[in-house]
Amino acid sequence: MAGIGAACDLAALSGGAPRTVVPTRGLSLGLSPDGKQIYFVREPAATTLWRADLATAELSRVVDGLVPYCTSCWAVAEHGIYYLGTRPGSPHLQSIFYQDFRTKATKLIADYPEPILPIGIGPFSLSPDGHSLLTVRLDPINSDLLRADNF
Repeated sequence: MAGIGAACDLAALSGGAPRTVVPTRGLSLGLSPDGKQIYFVREPAATTLWRADLATAELSRVVDGLVPYCTSCWAVAEHGIYYLGTRPGSPHLQSIFYQDFRTKATKLIADYPEPILPIGIGPFSLSPDGHSLLTVRLDPINSDLLRADNF
């Protein structure tokens, strides 16, 4: 099994040999603001976001309820995490949520404009001041209307 390795190993970035820092598979890696934890999902269809402590390699679940196949639809803030999730009991309703690390309380931030297939949505990015969340969306190519006359 491949582990989370050189992508977060500073020794490898400075010319040292890469090493596995957490012995588990990880996709869509994100480093905590203090550089002490790494966040990731384990599989493309996963709905759970994980955290690994880089000093101890201890793993913990952070969020359950991510939109399946939306592996990078989350952004770590100083005191919590923003993520695209589904409404409990209504999987067709997608919303942006914030989970506070200290209290574990989850707060609805905003409903997403319409249910989307996560394919074509880019990673969430949080502004340095923590006041803006950015994501890239690609509309399906079959959404355009075309009128053809005299063909």
